[in-house]
Amino acid sequence: MPRYKSTGEGPPLPQRTLDYLASGAVEGQRNAELFDAACQFRDAGRPVGEAEAQLLVRAAADGLSESEARQTIQSAYAKAAREPVVPGAGSSHAPPAAAIVAEPPEPVAGGFTKLLEACFRDDEFVAIAPAAEDEVGEIKPRKGVTLTVAEWRVRVEKKGGIDRCFGTKLGLFVRVNPMHKGGSRNEDVATFRHVLVEFDRDAAGATIPKAEQYRRIIDSGMPVSALIDSGNKSLHAWVRVDAADAAEYERRVGIIWKWFGSMDLDRQNRNPSRLSRCPEGWRTVDGEVRAQALLATGLGAASWDTWEAQQSDLETPPFIDLAEIIANGCEPELPTVADVGLGTGMLYAGRINEIHGEPGTGKSNIAMALSNAVMSAGGLVIYIDPEDTPTGFTRRSLQLGARPEDLTQRCRYLNSSSPDDIALAQRWAAIHRPTLVVIDGMAECMSAAGKNEDKADEVISFLRDQAKPFTDDAGAAVLISDHVTKSWEDRGLWSRGSGAKMGRYDGVSYALSLIDAYAPGQAGAVQLTVAKDRNGGVGVKGKPVAEVHFTPAAGNRTIVSFKSPDPRDETSKVAKVMAKIVEYLKENGGSAPRTEVRKLGKSQTIDRAVEMLEQSRRITRVKDGRRHIFNLASTCRYRLGKKSA
Repeated sequence: MPRYKSTGEGPPLPQRTLDYLASGAVEGQRNAELFDAACQFRDAGRPVGEAEAQLLVRAAADGLSESEARQTIQSAYAKAAREPVVPGAGSSHAPPAAAIVAEPPEPVAGGFTKLLEACFRDDEFVAIAPAAEDEVGEIKPRKGVTLTVAEWRVRVEKKGGIDRCFGTKLGLFVRVNPMHKGGSRNEDVATFRHVLVEFDRDAAGATIPKAEQYRRIIDSGMPVSALIDSGNKSLHAWVRVDAADAAEYERRVGIIWKWFGSMDLDRQNRNPSRLSRCPEGWRTVDGEVRAQALLATGLGAASWDTWEAQQSDLETPPFIDLAEIIANGCEPELPTVADVGLGTGMLYAGRINEIHGEPGTGKSNIAMALSNAVMSAGGLVIYIDPEDTPTGFTRRSLQLGARPEDLTQRCRYLNSSSPDDIALAQRWAAIHRPTLVVIDGMAECMSAAGKNEDKADEVISFLRDQAKPFTDDAGAAVLISDHVTKSWEDRGLWSRGSGAKMGRYDGVSYALSLIDAYAPGQAGAVQLTVAKDRNGGVGVKGKPVAEVHFTPAAGNRTIVSFKSPDPRDETSKVAKVMAKIVEYLKENGGSAPRTEVRKLGKSQTIDRAVEMLEQSRRITRVKDGRRHIFNLASTCRYRLGKKSA
């Protein structure tokens, strides 16, 4: 990456942002760091175009998709720019007036007394606990002492400091909320006023410097009654929530934990009786005695209610106004891409569509035929083809009826499944807006991206990163070609791998099956059956919607024609196969495994016949391990006696 400098009008970009532009972020922090950097560009008065010019390059180098990165930047710019950081009323120290605070403030003199003034009333009980070694040598806080604020003031003045009241150098602690006298448990909390926020590592385990901790706390804008240096690696922020009861306290704690979600907040800090480091106490770290210090009071918003109201204005999620959609009529979505003469398109624009079948059934031929239909209608196609060669693709496309001028002018062919190359194709598509994007080989593309098609989270991330940008940013119909599982027993109408695939296909998914085998010079046909159609514009699940016939022609060409299946022929076929299955089961003692039943005819027809037999309860199915066994239903007739009648 190039070395970045802060340039342009307005305040300079902070060094941390420049470091991010130069070095990037680790996985798990990429979005958060990008969002923070975008906020700094925004706060410095930089136009969004300048931010995108630098941040999109950085995000792509870190492995984020352009659409995801652009959305993050736009989200940052959708919020109001922040004023220079200025502590609220009662603050002991003012951080530098800049968008980023470089270092935490210096310790406040008389820190313990000022903590009492900022966080408690005179009549409230404050619990302070010294640390001591237990019987196994571990240093832990004791139950401690509870006195009112007024009593603590008298004792501290008499002794000459809170450290003189206890004298321990192993650590001194104070509970963040007022307690009942003698109390130390959650049940003893008198007022749910503060939540302790403390972090010195992020969710990935990386150390967070105190300057960065301070920046995160300040940037949150939350009301912080007191900020304390623990004397070691972390800062302690007492966020003032002023909850009416334990339930409301827990709700506000949840908001804080979500806000600092990328930080490794200690879950024990959710407790209202939590101990924090007491200012002007001492602790020992690796043999060195260090001071615990109050750094500031009264930071951020004036109150929790004020802060929460600000978030309602500034942090509203990007909810969609549905009124405009309703006003426009909200017509049913129909497939409009790849009109092959059946009265409607075969694919949905702006959706992920899919086709799957066994090897040799012609998935690529169907994908090419649909591409040819799009190009002949004047559309633009991107064809991502990691399984063939450019020569093989060109030869087969021409053989299936593509016009040479369409292939040279309306087709953009990519023979690579590299995520970097696909990302470049996504950027190109966002500008040139193709009608159709074919990914002919999902398995190859997932492998190239280091993804496992059997893992739901990896399937979801692959489709989000490599398919959705074509639909969301370019408005294209995406057609994915996939395989089916080898096992007849568990196949059904879906493709192999994780079921998350089918869950993410928001267009139409077709199961492909042979009617008659075909090859160059030999006529044949395949059938497309709906495996899923979320919008219902093509047909219901299990319905055959198209037959694709391949007829040899002169000049080594193949005529491709799409035909609607004749419902009467289909009904007749299924009825005959149903009778054939019943007869077969009778001949085999009323029972047979699915693998044998599937040999009685073409797989799709057999499946439809089995489905109808099961619905009519003429056969039943049981599982024996991974095997499916079909049984004839009992035909026994019971006669009721006179008494029973």
